[in-house]
Amino acid sequence: MKSHKQTVILILFFMTLGQMGTDIYLPSFHSIAIDLHTSISAVQLSFSVFMLAFGVSQLIYGPISDRFGRKPLLLFGTGLYCLMSLWISVSSDLNQLIIARTLQGLGAGACSVIPRAIMRDVFSKKDIQRLAIYQSLVWSLIPITAPLIGGYIQHYFGWRYNFVFLCTISAIAVLMSLTYKDTLHNKAAELDMVRIINQYFNIISNRQYYPPAICAMGIISMLTAFNIASPILLQSMLGLSSVQYGWVLMGISISFMIGSFLNRFLADFYCANTIEYIGLLLLVSGSSIFFINAILIHPNIWSIIIPVTLIQGGASLIFPGCAARVMQLFPNKAGQTAALFGCSIFLAGTFTSALVSFFTEKPIHTVAAVFLVISLVMSAFLSKSHR
Repeated sequence: MKSHKQTVILILFFMTLGQMGTDIYLPSFHSIAIDLHTSISAVQLSFSVFMLAFGVSQLIYGPISDRFGRKPLLLFGTGLYCLMSLWISVSSDLNQLIIARTLQGLGAGACSVIPRAIMRDVFSKKDIQRLAIYQSLVWSLIPITAPLIGGYIQHYFGWRYNFVFLCTISAIAVLMSLTYKDTLHNKAAELDMVRIINQYFNIISNRQYYPPAICAMGIISMLTAFNIASPILLQSMLGLSSVQYGWVLMGISISFMIGSFLNRFLADFYCANTIEYIGLLLLVSGSSIFFINAILIHPNIWSIIIPVTLIQGGASLIFPGCAARVMQLFPNKAGQTAALFGCSIFLAGTFTSALVSFFTEKPIHTVAAVFLVISLVMSAFLSKSHR
């Protein structure tokens, strides 16, 4: 029992590294741009390349860990993440930042995929369902706390110490990897890439995969669009300090946590489809309000906070059901499905973040258009997902 508790702690701790890598340095975009003599849009690119590497690498780590074990991949991922965090903290130009962030995302991919594989190695299906509650709590806590921590670090020490902080916690992860006893006892005899590619192709060739996957991709795209644009919207346009920015993002992100708890409460009274339609109503309402505000009024703190809070709350009611439906489609290919689904949503986030970064002259109009288009697309696909 004690070893299982240690495994749970290891899984939850490792899963925080990917989210921390995207959220903690958001309050520092302006300072990075000034220090490295570049534009904010160029700094935003460092966010996109991290997500790209983070997403694509998930397709690779699972099969490799089945062949060579969990521990070597954990050591590689956490070690690479740690070293790249250190490099970023002393980087002197944009090129170094982009390269290091790409490799850091590659390391973070292992910290996402391998813990899920360990869950399948150690726990029963019933225990995994219980563990999912703790995962949801951790995933909702990181977006709340990371920008606030990053805001204070930026205010008192400067942007480089955000990556010193990431280097420190990833060094702890390296030590945990060293003491971890590999849970994979029956390793695959060989790494059959042809078979693996065929399995991925079988998943993406199933038309039932797309409605729930597209809805989940839409949610991640909307959240990413706001994250990547929020330093400009809140700091450049509204003049918030890094600390104020962190508090505002914390307030907005709390709505996702509240929605997650509300989701479980509503499940006692309504079916999953009804809960998701409630979420869609919040999502479309928030997107419409944001779009109208962007067109008709001068931006202020409330014209941004209120609709984005509605969007976050709606997202928390929709995303779990969509993710569950994707996994239920392929019960015998859980590992490959989870990897492909993770890659899909992060590629969607990468595309959206790059799109928002490109249109930096009118960021609020770009985000408004992204919100409205995605919410309408999700409206069309959610009913198909239910069918």
